[in-house]
Amino acid sequence: DKIADLDLVKGVSDDKFNPDGNMTVAAALALACRLHSIYAEGEADFVQGSPWYQVYVDYAVENGIITKTQFTNYNANATRRQFAGILAHALPEEELEAINEVEDGAIPDVADSSENYDEIYLLYRAGILTGNDQKGTFTPETSIKRSAVAAIVSRMAKADLRQKITLEKPAVEVTGISLNRSS
Repeated sequence: DKIADLDLVKGVSDDKFNPDGNMTVAAALALACRLHSIYAEGEADFVQGSPWYQVYVDYAVENGIITKTQFTNYNANATRRQFAGILAHALPEEELEAINEVEDGAIPDVADSSENYDEIYLLYRAGILTGNDQKGTFTPETSIKRSAVAAIVSRMAKADLRQKITLEKPAVEVTGISLNRSS
């Protein structure tokens, strides 16, 4: 039972995947909707119309994956933050059980008041996201590559592929001390 057999991640054509290419918001939605539909109904049978992604937008809104006004440009490249926000709602939260200790504030580049904070932490704690380095850096504002999407979706679909990590909130780092002398 391979991930490719689930037919979640589509190529850019019948014979090309383009691993270094960026994923659009529309493609991220399509993927999340297929994952949700396979989980909920055992299949993902979507009939594309015009624009091709409208069926996914409608399904995503109807099933709480996104809100109706969440995105204005579905052809834009999805950021890693947006992708996590979409994907976290593709499966029920009980399917994203925490297997990792990731303290609040431990992801160095995800501020606690930032958009999709809860979703990003949910996916880190579930072993679906692990970060780009030992510190767990997420680079939330960069575009997400199709190769990263394939790995992340594999972990969403198959719990035995999820990664164990521990991220602790870093101690306050002293970068310098100033001395003021008064004469």
